[in-house]
Amino acid sequence: MPEYTYHPDLMRYAHMRSTLSPWFVRLSQPPMKLLYAVQRSGGAVRVSRVSVPRPGGRMRMLLFAPAECEGRTPCLYFLHGGGFVFSAAPHHFALARELSRALGVRVALPDYRLAPRHIFPAAHEDALAGYRWLLANAEALRIDPGRIAAAGDSAGGNLAAALCLMARREGLPMPCAQMLLYPVLDARMNTESCRQFTDTPMCSSRDMEKYYAMYAPGLSAAPREWLSPAESASLRGLPAAYIETAEFDCLRDEGAQYAARLADEGVPCEYHPIKNAMHGYDIAVNSEFLKPVTAYRIAFLRGVFTER
Repeated sequence: MPEYTYHPDLMRYAHMRSTLSPWFVRLSQPPMKLLYAVQRSGGAVRVSRVSVPRPGGRMRMLLFAPAECEGRTPCLYFLHGGGFVFSAAPHHFALARELSRALGVRVALPDYRLAPRHIFPAAHEDALAGYRWLLANAEALRIDPGRIAAAGDSAGGNLAAALCLMARREGLPMPCAQMLLYPVLDARMNTESCRQFTDTPMCSSRDMEKYYAMYAPGLSAAPREWLSPAESASLRGLPAAYIETAEFDCLRDEGAQYAARLADEGVPCEYHPIKNAMHGYDIAVNSEFLKPVTAYRIAFLRGVFTER
């Protein structure tokens, strides 16, 4: 196995790999979903729970808000990663709290449907349903509907990027920005980093093949660009973007290429290639490694939220 020069704060995760058989995934989902139920207010952030209509039923959504804030604020609509098969992990809740506190905004975290039980486009439909609900209920939620940014990590980055494409297609108000953290963007998996990183921790190209096999096992009537935003015929008219990629990540090149294409098509894009990192480095909560990365994100979001 090749040696990768990870930051010291990330070395403890250098051998983390998931068992991705469908039976293991199904067994792991119920206990992970309990994390939604145990989130409590604290640390200058209030946590509330809402039930949101989605196709064929309802889904949970957590709302994080600064404890001292009573007025209307921007909102970060955060779609968690997990390969379309895993629920939100502890670091997702930690990031939601930190961004809410640091920016003084509300953060919405939906509990969308997961594969292999719910295949494409279920997660995408839920992402869109949650966004529609935020727009429709903005006044009651004390959210500025013109300042809702879409964000997500990994598979959640795919959902955030696709949400912008879906909003354009549906004629909905566009999110004011998209923040994509080591995102899944190209289901063709034909980049050099996909060919190179077959054995990396947290997520490798072999893992991505399994994730796609569970979430998108066959043909679908849904637009291909939802699953694979990089295959969209045009990215023009999409909101300003912030994209991070990890140096040792099979998804690195598709993120870099998407950032370059956005810029080429007239979309402002801030691109941050993160050195000495593997996929999913947000797992290193409160590390020195994450401090400057979090500062980049906060600066971008503060800029797009205040310029409106």
